[in-house]
Amino acid sequence: MLLQQTGFSTPAELQAAMDEYGRFCESLPDDADIPSFMEYLGRPSAAKDFFREIRSDVADRDFQSEAELKEFLNQRMASANDSPREDFEGLSPAQMHQILQARETKRVPLLRHNGSLSAKDAETAPLVAAVRWLLRYHADHGGATRLTERDNYPRALCRAYLAHFDPSYREGMPVPTEKSLKTLYTAHDMLVANDWAYESRHRSELTTEGVQMLAEDNAVKVFRQVFESLFLHVGWTDYLTEEYEDAVSHFAFIQKAAVFSLYLLSRHPEGTFRDLFDRFARAFPEFVKPAQGDQWTIDWLGETFAYLFLVEFCVPLGLVKIFPEASPSEAADESSILGYRYSITGLFENAFVWP
Repeated sequence: MLLQQTGFSTPAELQAAMDEYGRFCESLPDDADIPSFMEYLGRPSAAKDFFREIRSDVADRDFQSEAELKEFLNQRMASANDSPREDFEGLSPAQMHQILQARETKRVPLLRHNGSLSAKDAETAPLVAAVRWLLRYHADHGGATRLTERDNYPRALCRAYLAHFDPSYREGMPVPTEKSLKTLYTAHDMLVANDWAYESRHRSELTTEGVQMLAEDNAVKVFRQVFESLFLHVGWTDYLTEEYEDAVSHFAFIQKAAVFSLYLLSRHPEGTFRDLFDRFARAFPEFVKPAQGDQWTIDWLGETFAYLFLVEFCVPLGLVKIFPEASPSEAADESSILGYRYSITGLFENAFVWP
């Protein structure tokens, strides 16, 4: 942890820097203000500056008792905690703490669903359309469908899905597997995660909840439930390949901060992927600290943020459009997706109420 915080690669490098720091401190005059180790490295903390301000304020005041001093300090701390921060796009540290610690969407102070969201808007979400189609497909086939040996949907279902959703599909064209159809693959997960389908012995069958959801034909309800499932229960880092193995826990923070990222979209409804990531990194500088200033690594972190948040979360929910239309996953290896542009959709504007 200390290596990560200080930006050194090995204990030997850290020890050498600390030895040099010790010699520097010893060379200072007796009345000099000794910098912290992080200040010496050129990375002072905001907390350090804040406490320096407090020390300065305390030095200029005459307190009659320890209780009076404690009351003054408590007021200053409370004021700082509740004050808007530019790096947080106008949110306070207290609000940010609540956002990052929330475990249920109804407890997130910033996130409010719009009670007036229309079915017409909700139906524009690709994932909502796929889930509703899957429910009907099950019903049209006696309430159940078979699964492959690996518990994926069969090619017959995939063919019907393509015929319904892909205008370029023609009868006789090769049919990819379910895993190659990203929205269908995610919709499959949503049926199981929300108990709309029960699977066993290579068979998927509608549950009572699934039949009820189909009967209600409520696109808004489907949108809110799949939104909550993706936000809370699906691990965004699960798809990452072995090259990300050592960074999975680091990238998990992207999901933890998803509500703040949605808030960023509400304040900046269009821009480049890089614009959005720069604002994210400004609020959470610890996220880019492991890069130690290396631009290639910073871009790698930014691309992963953009892919997990924008491509894997926002696009299936119909919250953003990406330009160019080609999916970033299909871009040439040498082309960074940070140059891609995004814009929020009408569904995003109507789904939530932001302060």
